[in-house]
Amino acid sequence: MTTGIRVNCARPSRRGQAALLITLSLVPIVGMLGLVVDIGWAYYRKVMAKTAAQSATIAAIMAVQGASSWGTCNSNGLTCQNATACPASPGTPPSNNIMNGCLYAKQNGFVNSGNQTVTMEAHGPDGTTPPGSTISPAYWVSTTITENLPQLFSAVLGKTSAKVAVRSTSAVFLAAAGACIYALDPANTGLDASGTPDVEAQCGIYVDSNDSSAMLVGGSSAIVNSTVIKIVGNYGTHGHPTINPTPSVGQPITPDPFASVPLPTVPNRCDTSSSLADGITMPADGFYVDCGGGFSMSGNPSVTLPAGIYVLKGGSIDLHNGTLTGSGVTFYMTGSFSGVTINGNVNITLSAPTSGSLKGLLFFQDRTLAVGAFSSTINGGSSTILNGSLYFPTTDVTYSGGSSTQASYTALVAYDIAFRGNSYFAADPYGAHTGLGGITYAFIE
Repeated sequence: MTTGIRVNCARPSRRGQAALLITLSLVPIVGMLGLVVDIGWAYYRKVMAKTAAQSATIAAIMAVQGASSWGTCNSNGLTCQNATACPASPGTPPSNNIMNGCLYAKQNGFVNSGNQTVTMEAHGPDGTTPPGSTISPAYWVSTTITENLPQLFSAVLGKTSAKVAVRSTSAVFLAAAGACIYALDPANTGLDASGTPDVEAQCGIYVDSNDSSAMLVGGSSAIVNSTVIKIVGNYGTHGHPTINPTPSVGQPITPDPFASVPLPTVPNRCDTSSSLADGITMPADGFYVDCGGGFSMSGNPSVTLPAGIYVLKGGSIDLHNGTLTGSGVTFYMTGSFSGVTINGNVNITLSAPTSGSLKGLLFFQDRTLAVGAFSSTINGGSSTILNGSLYFPTTDVTYSGGSSTQASYTALVAYDIAFRGNSYFAADPYGAHTGLGGITYAFIE
C-alpha cells in the first residue's frame, strides 16, 4: 500500500481574501457606527430644541396672563406679529411678551445666531389660526428653532451636516362663566325681585333653591332680563312682570363658583382697631388687619385704598357719602363682622385683584360663618363702580346699583338675593374682573 501527504496550497490565498474583505468593510462599518452616533446626537439636540421652544412659547403666553382684554393686537401687552427672528442677544428686562419668549429660548441654549435660528410668531385677536390647526384660541404664540449640526463620524460617508427643526405652539382659551348672579340658598326663595326692580344682566342667573317659589318676581313694572335663567325648583310671579328669557326649571344644583377658593391665612396681629381711613400704608405681606373698627364714611371724606387684602374681624362697612377708590382690593369679612351698607350718595370706584388666589373677589365673606350671621344692603348709583365679585355665601344681600350707561363688571354670589331698584351687570366674558369663567393655557403643538 502506498501512502502520501496531500498539500492544500490554496489556504494562504483564502486567508488573504478574508483579510482584504475585512479591510474593505471597515469603512462602511465605521461609517455606520458614526452615523448612529451622529443620529443620536441630532436626536438629543432636537429634544433640547423642543424644550427651548416650549419654554419660549409658554413664557410669552404667561407674560400676558393678566391681560384685561384679549380682543386687540398690540394692546394690553398682546404682541401680534408674523414669524420674526429673535435678537441674537435678547435684553433684560424684556420689552414685551415675545421678547420674554426669546429670552427663555436663550436661557435654554438657543439664540438666533451662528448655526441656530429662533423665530417667534403670535396672533389671535386678528383672527389668524395657529399653524396646521382649525381651532381659534383667543391668543397663540409659535416658536420655531432650527440648528445646523456638523457631522463628525458619518462624514466619511459624505454627510457633512444635518439640520434639526422644531416648532412649538401655546395658546390661550377663554371659558365664559355660565352666570354672574348666583343665589345659593337650597330651600327658600333665593332670588326676590318684587316691587319695581329692573334687573339687566348681560350674563346668566342661577338659583339653587328647590322651592316652588325659588325665584319670585312681582309687580307690573318688575323686569328681569338675563341671558339664561336656571332654577332648581320653580318660580313664582304676581302682577305682570317681565322675565326674559323664560326660566328653565328643574335644573341641577350649580355649585358655589368660589367654593374652591381657600380662605386667606390672616396674620395674627392688629394693624388698627379704628375705622379704616385715608393714608393707609399696606404692610409688606399685603394684609391690613382691622380688629373691630370696621370701615365707615360720612362727612364727605375722600379715601384711596392701596392694593391689598383688608381683613375686617368686627364692626361693619358703612358708607354714606364721600369718595372711595381702590384697585386690586379685597375686603375679607370674618369674626364678628356685622354687615355691609352702601348708600347711593357715595362715589365708589373699586376693583378686585386681577390675578392670584383672590382674583375677582372684591367682597369675600368667610364661608365658615353661620347662615344668616349678618345681612348687607348695597344701594349703588350712577357713580358706583364695583368691578369684581360680591361673595356672601352664607348671608343675604339686598342689592340695587349701577346705571344703564355705566354698568360695572359686577358679579353677585350670595345665600339669598333681593333686588330693589335698578341693577345693571355688564358681561365679563372670561372672568378677568370677576374671577368667574376662566383662562386655560395649553400646548397645541
